[in-house]
Amino acid sequence: MGLFSRHHDDDYVSPFDVDDSPAYISIDSQTSQVDEPAYQQPKSGRISPDADRRRPAGKPAAPSPADKPGPARTGAGDAPLNLPYNGHPYRGGYGHVQSKSDRKPGGATKRQRRSWVAVIAIIVFALGSNLVSHIISTGGSSDSDDSSYSFKSPSQDNKPTRVKTGETTSFGNRKATVTIAKATTGPTDHDGHKTVIITYHWKNTGDANTTFGELAMDLQVYQSGIGLNKTYLHSRGGSSIEGYKTQSDDIKIAKGEESDATIAYQLDDATGDLYVVANQATRYHEGIVSAFKAPTSGTQYEQVQPDDIVPAPKATEAEKRKMKRISSYSGDALVSIDDVATGPDDYQGRHTIIVTITWVNQSEANEPLSNAAKLTVTQDGSQLEMNYYTEPPLPQGYENMSFSRSVQPGVLAKTTVSYVVEDPGQPVKVRLSSTYGSNDMVTKKMTPRKVE
Repeated sequence: MGLFSRHHDDDYVSPFDVDDSPAYISIDSQTSQVDEPAYQQPKSGRISPDADRRRPAGKPAAPSPADKPGPARTGAGDAPLNLPYNGHPYRGGYGHVQSKSDRKPGGATKRQRRSWVAVIAIIVFALGSNLVSHIISTGGSSDSDDSSYSFKSPSQDNKPTRVKTGETTSFGNRKATVTIAKATTGPTDHDGHKTVIITYHWKNTGDANTTFGELAMDLQVYQSGIGLNKTYLHSRGGSSIEGYKTQSDDIKIAKGEESDATIAYQLDDATGDLYVVANQATRYHEGIVSAFKAPTSGTQYEQVQPDDIVPAPKATEAEKRKMKRISSYSGDALVSIDDVATGPDDYQGRHTIIVTITWVNQSEANEPLSNAAKLTVTQDGSQLEMNYYTEPPLPQGYENMSFSRSVQPGVLAKTTVSYVVEDPGQPVKVRLSSTYGSNDMVTKKMTPRKVE
């Protein structure tokens, strides 16, 4: 420790040679009371709190961050841990601080203590400089057209992606082998959408009795790169729905037992291919994917290899140049606020408007727009209340829950969100801003277009 412990014979006083130096800091202490994670710059040079779940474009997707457990913390003195921020693992480290009352006779000298203070000060300064450099290099302007920008980098620690059958692990040491078994045409749902029923066959390989729902899998079905909304089917006239069992994901089974879970999705295109994801690959469990071709007759979809279906169309460079960037720790998107139009009055007789946004997923994994941006709409300075249309028919071009619908990397998607408004004839201000991690913002003031 000779770096900062030299004696000064020329009466020079180091800025660290002060009598009121902080308490002794022991790197070897096992009695840490400090639980703040230390920032570590990723190897990629980007802030990537959830890098472990990112994969290159075109690869299958990862479990919903909110569903993923963080690894168990083991206490002071351990190697850096992976802790969750909003469900996303990131790298953290722990320092160990010993209070004055903990110091023992025969400990470090005052000059040694000053040396440690100096070392830590330099480390903090270096990390701070890296962070500032990162912010400067990534920029905060929403006017950037850098379509290759992304907070995410794929993890080399991810488990492999399996076709049709794979292993999953969830909180509480719940484990299972899951198979994407089949896809079947379902009846029209309450909203008038055509549906498809996906059957997941699973075996409980953990120690605890569990349900399919408790496995907390990120179940997604895509058509042309756009995620389909889940729906619930109800039998009519007392007859059961073939291949569908209500609440089958709540059936609890013991270790070694097997069961089927059936989940229905609203189709965008009754003749389109399906790309099914039971999980994105992470360090905790394998990715599980499959694909199906729509039936030409009957109700059974043909299960095929994922490479056998038409790839999802990507946004063109011309389309992306018209958009602005919104980046955050949990998502990355190019966005355009396209339209604000009047909608039908809600069930309470209040006026509504519909905001339309076009966007491209710039992340390296399947993501909803809500991961990258938060949407705020105001009128005369007052924030508007979000609205949901509950009764069919829905307004033309409007899709419920599209702001939180998952989209594959590089795919152009449309999002519609409804709000209750006091005066649909007056302008509203629409703002998209980063959920967390940057100052990116896109705003637009518009008078709602009147729709009869």
